Amino acid sequence: MIGENPQVKVILQKIANVDWYFANVMEREIKKLDWCITGKLIKVNTEDRDSISTPVTQNAEQVAIRMLESTEVYLDDSLFSTLSDNSKAFLILHETLHSLLNIDETLRNKKLRSTVKTLNRITTGEIKTRKDFYFQIQKNGIKYPALTGAVDPIKNYILFVFGDDSTRAEVLAKAGNINSLVPSENEFKQALLGLTEEDAKTVQKVTAMNLIDELCSGNTNSNLNQLLPKMNESALMVCMNSSRGNIDVQTKIASLPKFQNWIQSLLKDLSEKSISKEHLSLKIQSVAATMSANDTNEDKIMLTSLEGINQYNWNKLNPSGRAFYEYVKTLLRNNDRLKLDQMLQNPLFYKAFSFEMIKTQLSTIVTDIPREKRLAETIIKEYSQNFWETFLVNLGNEIGIENANTFKSKLDQTKLGIKI
Repeated sequence: MIGENPQVKVILQKIANVDWYFANVMEREIKKLDWCITGKLIKVNTEDRDSISTPVTQNAEQVAIRMLESTEVYLDDSLFSTLSDNSKAFLILHETLHSLLNIDETLRNKKLRSTVKTLNRITTGEIKTRKDFYFQIQKNGIKYPALTGAVDPIKNYILFVFGDDSTRAEVLAKAGNINSLVPSENEFKQALLGLTEEDAKTVQKVTAMNLIDELCSGNTNSNLNQLLPKMNESALMVCMNSSRGNIDVQTKIASLPKFQNWIQSLLKDLSEKSISKEHLSLKIQSVAATMSANDTNEDKIMLTSLEGINQYNWNKLNPSGRAFYEYVKTLLRNNDRLKLDQMLQNPLFYKAFSFEMIKTQLSTIVTDIPREKRLAETIIKEYSQNFWETFLVNLGNEIGIENANTFKSKLDQTKLGIKI
């Protein structure tokens, strides 16, 4: 309805200048209603039964009928088409406002018309502040919290959660990081006071990450081709993970320069720190303490330690690691040898995953005790080998042994410092 009547958007923007959240609620409500263009309508008494004032609609034509407690709105096309763009827009707002008034509100129709006048006074500049606006709509019994100040800190989050593809793309383009869309616990708690009852229920069930996951997993009809180029690197990483099984989406992501930059940043980050340095350190300390305290078979303790590290690092691989795996899988599946070779020829690749590189870092996390160093080297080498073996097994299971073997043949195991 908004698309066919662009003046509605113009008016909503003027309302948004005073109260963006109210304008947002109204726009979404307009889109939820079922607008039926039809012929001549029956005349309906729109005067309030509890009114003692002079009727104001005695000679009015019946242009529209809103079926109360439903989403149906009927418009007489022969009359509606004769209205000015401004009158059409305010008629649409009038019918939409029924959703924000209780069915048993006293002087309901009078208050509805009064609220429409209030919105008109915003467009003419007579009402310029939220305070004045709130006074009018609260006087008219509109079901609206009138506490947008509490919602302001999470405005982008609200626009993203409830927005269409275009709005989401715009929000994502402005966000420095996808995590910045998610409110803090205190912001979220305060914002609930300013949200409509329906919106409050919705936002408590969804986060920005959940929504990215839903968008990219193919559970919605969103136009991802429009959204993907607008996503920042963090969002693309989440989307690459969420779109497993959606070949078209993953191919699109893998081709984006922004995601290529993310891969480069990931390799650089990995090359500058051990993949699981903190966890490895704790494991070594734990095993070393056990070996010192008990006369137990060293190999058995080492094996137990290795199994714990291997399971931890693959089954609980962080989102970045998963996105890297999905990227490699996408390149192999699409036979994109150029990007695959470019990645493997990147010096940062072997610097990031080389056992020799990781081994040089052990001095920062273990003591000078030879036994402890030897144990640390054994653990990290077994971890590295197991990581790549599991990586290849998963590739084989998901996209075929031939593709997995292609990747394996391209790996320089000498540079990795292990034998797969």
